[in-house]
Amino acid sequence: MNKLEVVITFANDEKLYIKQDAIIFPIRLIEQDGEQFTSESSPVVLEEHLHNEEGLIPALTAAFSRSEFFYLNKDKQDNRIVYKTNSIVSLKQRKELKAGFGRIY
Repeated sequence: MNKLEVVITFANDEKLYIKQDAIIFPIRLIEQDGEQFTSESSPVVLEEHLHNEEGLIPALTAAFSRSEFFYLNKDKQDNRIVYKTNSIVSLKQRKELKAGFGRIY
């Protein structure tokens, strides 16, 4: 079976390639006592939804719609890139082309 990847295009035309089995760590804003804080949500493992033939898009849109930021599982603490979800312009699903959990160009 062919694995899938999703090409995320951001407003600045930067592209992030996320492969099946990658783990997304959503970060959301919460408010407590009139102050805002960020909090990591439960990680999302990207698995293909075979029952509805929608692939990886449902898991990504669900995670991105409930969070303001996210980062990928490959990111080390000292080399982590955090992405803003409202700067996403499009998600394009396709068959995997290259190795690696996430690539950025």
